[in-house]
Amino acid sequence: MDTVGELASKKIVTVSALERISEVTQLMAKRKIGSVIVMEDNAVVGIFTGQDFICKANWNDPVTFMNKTVGEVMTKNVKTVDYYMSYIDVVTIMQEEGFRHMPVTKNGMVMGIVSLTDLAFKYNKSFDETLDVKSRELSNAIKKIGESGGVFKALFDNAVIAVTFADEKERLIAWNPYAAELLKYSDRQLMQKPIKDLYSSSAWDEIKSKHLSQESKISHFETKMQDRKGNLIDVDLSLVTVKDEAGNICGSMGIAKDISYKKNMQNALLKKDRRYRRLVDLLSQTVFTMNDKFKIAYINNAGLKLFKYSRDEFERRGMHFQDMISYDDMSKVKEKISDMLRGNKESDRIECEAISRDKTKFPIMIFINKVLEGDEIAFQGIVVDITQRRKLERIQQDWVGVVSHELRTPLVPIREGVSQVLDGVLGEINASQKEFLAIVLQEIDRLKRIVDNLLNLFKFEVEGTRLERKAVDVALTAKKIATSFFPKAQSKNIDIKIRIPKEKISIYADEDKLSQVFANLIGNAVKFTEKGAITVGVRKRLKYLECFVQDTGHGISENDLPRLFKRFQMLKTNAKFGEPGTGLGLAICKDIVEAHGGKIEATSQIGKGTKMTFKLKMHNPFELFQANVADLLNLALTQGFKFSVSSVKMSFPKTLAPSDRNKRISMFADVLNQYLKNKNFIVENLLINKNTLYFLFSDDHGEEIYDTMKNIENVLKFSISDSTVFLGLKMKIMVLSLPEDAQDIKDVFKKLG
Repeated sequence: MDTVGELASKKIVTVSALERISEVTQLMAKRKIGSVIVMEDNAVVGIFTGQDFICKANWNDPVTFMNKTVGEVMTKNVKTVDYYMSYIDVVTIMQEEGFRHMPVTKNGMVMGIVSLTDLAFKYNKSFDETLDVKSRELSNAIKKIGESGGVFKALFDNAVIAVTFADEKERLIAWNPYAAELLKYSDRQLMQKPIKDLYSSSAWDEIKSKHLSQESKISHFETKMQDRKGNLIDVDLSLVTVKDEAGNICGSMGIAKDISYKKNMQNALLKKDRRYRRLVDLLSQTVFTMNDKFKIAYINNAGLKLFKYSRDEFERRGMHFQDMISYDDMSKVKEKISDMLRGNKESDRIECEAISRDKTKFPIMIFINKVLEGDEIAFQGIVVDITQRRKLERIQQDWVGVVSHELRTPLVPIREGVSQVLDGVLGEINASQKEFLAIVLQEIDRLKRIVDNLLNLFKFEVEGTRLERKAVDVALTAKKIATSFFPKAQSKNIDIKIRIPKEKISIYADEDKLSQVFANLIGNAVKFTEKGAITVGVRKRLKYLECFVQDTGHGISENDLPRLFKRFQMLKTNAKFGEPGTGLGLAICKDIVEAHGGKIEATSQIGKGTKMTFKLKMHNPFELFQANVADLLNLALTQGFKFSVSSVKMSFPKTLAPSDRNKRISMFADVLNQYLKNKNFIVENLLINKNTLYFLFSDDHGEEIYDTMKNIENVLKFSISDSTVFLGLKMKIMVLSLPEDAQDIKDVFKKLG
C-alpha cells in the first residue's frame, strides 16, 4: 500500500503569517504551486491555498483584501499527517474533517504537502485496478458456475438481496434463491432467460442508457424489476460489468434490494400530503409553509388569490417570503423569525404590510409556527387580511378624535372660570369652597391630560407616528429630560441618577418624540416612587441602543405586566399610590418606540421597583441615508411633492492604494458639494459609501439636476489642477426623480446601484 509520503508534493514553501496576500500569491504563481505552509514562531499554524484565495476574496474591494496578511485568511487548525500513513487513511481523515491540504511530517520535520485532489485521483486509479482484478476473478467464477451451481448456492443461500449473473449475450446463467423467490420463477424458468425480461420496458431502457451503452464498470440507481406475473417491484439496483482476462466484456452481475416497502411508505406520505393540501385549499384563510431561508414551499389557493398570483407563476418565480412583505416591515419580520430560529420562541404573531403581485399594499396578521422536518427547520403560517379590521379601527379612531376635540373646546373656559372663582376675582369665598374648587381644578387638569393623550393617539392612528428624524444624541436627550425632573424628585426626597456614556451616541430619530418617551417614563417613576432613587441610563450595545428608567417604587404585579402598554389601562397596583393617571402614556410611548423600529418592555417586582427599557436600532451611515430617503419618499407619496437622488459610482486602477483612493473620493465629494451649493441646489444629505457618492436633494430640479450631474466629471477636471488623480478613473452616474422613477425604497437603491 502506498504511503502518503510517497504521494506528497516535495515543493515545500513556507511563509510568515504576517506576509501580505499580494506577496504570497505572486510567490505561488512564480513557483507554480497551489499551496504554502504558514509559519509563526517556527511552528506550523496553517496552510494558505489557491482555494482560500478564491473563496475568501472580497471581489467588491480587492485592494483591501490583497493588503491583508495571509494569517487572516489561511486555513487554520491545520493537522499534520505522518509520512508513513496509508494514503487511504489520510483520504478518510481529510473527508471527515473537511481538510483539502495537509502537511506531511517525518520525525517532526515537514517533508511536503498532500492535497485531497491528488489522493482522490490515486484512490480512484487504485480502485479501477482492483476492480479489473476482481472482474477477471469473477469471470473465472462464472465459468465454474456454469458447470456447477452448487458452489454459488452454498455462498448465497442466506442472502436477503437478489443476485443475478448474465453472460455476454445478456442471458441469465446464475442467481441466488432470493432472486428466484422475489421474481416468482423456478430455476428451470430462469435458466438462459433474457435478462431484459426481468425488468419493465422503461427500466430496461434506463439500464441500457446508464450502464450497458456506456460500458460502465459499475452503476447504481433505483428502478423497477418485473416478476413472472408482470407485477412491478421497486428495487435499489447495482450493476457490475464483468471482463475476461483479455479485458473483453463477458457478462454482468446484478445486485437488487427490494425497496417496495420504502416506496409504499413514500407514496402513502405523498397521498396523505395531497389529501392535506386538498383540505387546506378549501380554507378561506391563507396557509403557507417555508424553509429557514424564507423560500415558500407551498401556499394554498386562498393565498394565491390574496396575493394575486396563478400557481404556475408563483412556482415559476420561486417566491420567497420577502417578495410578499413590504420593504419597511421585512426587517421586523426577519427579526421575529430569527428569534424563533435561535430557539427563543416556537411560534409568534406578526402584524405587517403585504404586497400583492400588482404592488397593492394591504395589512395582514401572520400567525407563524416553527416545525422540525427531519433534521431541517421549517415554518408553517396562516395569513389573515386585516383590512376590514383596520377600517373599523379607523371609524373608532375618528369617533375618539371628534369626541376628544369636542371635550377639549369647552375645557378652556371652564378651567378659566373655576380659576377666577378660586382666586377671588369674582368675590371672596370661604375655606371649604376653596378646597372644593381646588379639587375641581385638579380634576379639570386631569381631564385635559386625558383629552390631550386621546388626541395624540388619534393623530398617531390617523396620520401614523410621523417622525421628523435627524441625527440625535440620545444620551444628551436623556440627561436633559432627567434634569428637568430634579425639582419634583427633590420635593419627595428622591435622588435621580444619570448613567450615560461620555462619548456622543447619535442615531437617526425624532428628538421631540424621544423626549416625550423619556419624560413619560421618568414622570411615572417619580410619581410612583416614595423613597430611594431613580436611575436613567443609556447603553451602547453591538447592534442597538438600550435606554432605561429604573426606580425603587412599589413595583407592578406579574398579572398587570401584560396589560402595561395597552390603552386605558389603570393598573390596580399603581391605583393605590400617587395621583391617578390617564392610562394612555405608556401606550403612546410604545407607539413612538415601535415607529422608530424599536421595542419597549418592562420588568418589575412588588416592593422592589420597576425597570422600563426601550431599545433602538443603531444605524451605519448607509442605513441612515436609506432611512432619510425612505422618510422623504413616504412624505412625497402622501403629500404629492418631488425630490431627487443621485449616485456617482467610481472605479480606480487596481494598483492605487486604498488610502490614496479614499483621499481622492473625499476630495471629489468636497468639490462637488461646493459646486452644487454654488448652483443653488439644496443638498440635504451627502454620503460616501465605499466607491460611491450618494446625493439627496430635498427638491426636484427637473432636467437641470440631470444635466448638472451628468457633467460632473468635467466639473472635477476643471476644478482640480492635478490631472494625475483622474488617471484610470471611470464614473457611472445615475439620477432619479422621486417618486416618479421609483415608489419603493428597495427599487430606489436597486436603480442607483
